[in-house]
Amino acid sequence: MVFQQILPATVILCTLAITGCNSDQLPTYPTTGKVQFEDGVPVRFGSIEFYNRQHELTARGKIDRNGNYELGTFEAGDGAVAGEHKVVVIQAIMPTPFLMPQNPGDPSPQNHGRHVNKDYATYATSTLQCTVKEGNNICNFTVSGSRR
Repeated sequence: MVFQQILPATVILCTLAITGCNSDQLPTYPTTGKVQFEDGVPVRFGSIEFYNRQHELTARGKIDRNGNYELGTFEAGDGAVAGEHKVVVIQAIMPTPFLMPQNPGDPSPQNHGRHVNKDYATYATSTLQCTVKEGNNICNFTVSGSRR
């Protein structure tokens, strides 16, 4: 008798634990790509952000040394929500004294490549866009370099 009362409660708790309580969370779709300069050289550092105005959500990813990125909205690598996105590329540039190798013999982190034009760093001035759809998405971007 007690077993018959406990079993339904156990099934419900296990279902919630497996599926999670955020059932109202929007679905996300894997979104990856590459950021490169006009001459084909990859952007070697920075972050990329996709902003979806409809849902007011931002997906972010780190740009690796080969220009590749993978987006995450609710957690790393989970992708972006479906729809139109404005895109920015952000590079934090540190003064030289902060960019010393962590271990003797390591390559200097100062050699991080060229800088992206600052117009790509804000949603107001960036011309980059991507439409995310159900399924796997690849959004590649070509950007101009800094005008220094």
